[in-house]
Amino acid sequence: MPRNAPRLLDICRVGTSDPCWAHYYHFLFLLARRLNPDLMVELGTELGRSAVAMAEGSPGSELHTLEILGHVPSTY
Repeated sequence: MPRNAPRLLDICRVGTSDPCWAHYYHFLFLLARRLNPDLMVELGTELGRSAVAMAEGSPGSELHTLEILGHVPSTY
């Protein structure tokens, strides 16, 4: 990963004031690291923080994400 790339904790802080979300992203990071799958699929990408957590946990895996355009909650 490039030196100036955003790190997982920086990504987790964007768009949320609830610190418990950081635990969720850390869990996804650890799960991806432990399982080290060939392929990961995320349905409902929204802002992509979960995808970043999984991608950083298993950088050699292929990651596909899917989001329905125009379906982002109005709270953002």
